[in-house]
Amino acid sequence: MTFPILIDGLGAFVTELRKEGFDARTDLYNGQVGLIVGPNGLDSKRMPPDTAGLFFPLWELNYAPNRALVEVRNFPDIFESRPPDWKFNRPYLPSADQERLDLRHWNRSAALLGDKAVEEIIQRELVRRFPPNDFPVNIDVIGGQYQTYAVVQITNFDAGIEERAKAIREDFLDSGGIRAAVMAATERLLAELQRTGRIPVAPQLRSNPHGIARLTLNAIGRAGTGSDLTKWDQVYQYEVRGLPSGERAWIANFGSRYKESWRILRARNGVQSDWTGEYQSAEAALAELQREYE
Repeated sequence: MTFPILIDGLGAFVTELRKEGFDARTDLYNGQVGLIVGPNGLDSKRMPPDTAGLFFPLWELNYAPNRALVEVRNFPDIFESRPPDWKFNRPYLPSADQERLDLRHWNRSAALLGDKAVEEIIQRELVRRFPPNDFPVNIDVIGGQYQTYAVVQITNFDAGIEERAKAIREDFLDSGGIRAAVMAATERLLAELQRTGRIPVAPQLRSNPHGIARLTLNAIGRAGTGSDLTKWDQVYQYEVRGLPSGERAWIANFGSRYKESWRILRARNGVQSDWTGEYQSAEAALAELQREYE
């Protein structure tokens, strides 16, 4: 088999194990994607008491000394070789006699979102907007409960980077849904990593001291329309997403539905400014903010 096993290849591995007689399924445990094996296919005498299956996080399957055991399906040996302080979310540190998964090939993946087409779109956009050569980290997007949110995980274990954030579909219903939510969460995490010097600033962002790639609008205020005002389809206020830590901004319509007048309210470290500007659309106001930060 081929290593490393990636998130989007784990399903095929599970299918193969089932054909071989194993009980196997993918699992997401506290943000860690992994594999559950058992009880069928495993030696019941080597199973811990009151345990039906063994959970192996993806990093553990890819751990270099474990790869031969994975290939011959010797999962009990992997389980029994864990050190006393083993933790599911703490990959083994490199040492002279233990070579861990080679992370020079930085991964971009999206899985468990409930729609393969959307997963492929997000994966392609992650590669396009955050090229691995410019952003030396893995970026993995994993669907959450009922596909109402996703978890964006950014890792580079050699550099001690393991960050995650929720991308909530509902926050971006008017501006791209889960795709926009994922991109905004990814940008926030990467901008903070760049700001603190934990990863280099990508060439396309070096002219921007805040590491802002793209600001987005999140609708937070709606007005009712129709004779009974029960159709809430008119947005009159947005919060701006993607700003640096400690900064916030809002864009609101001070005009009418038919003659809009949009203004910007800024806040830094909790201190607000006055509403400023007069723009014909929320997008025009957002573009002005984007120019300011660039």
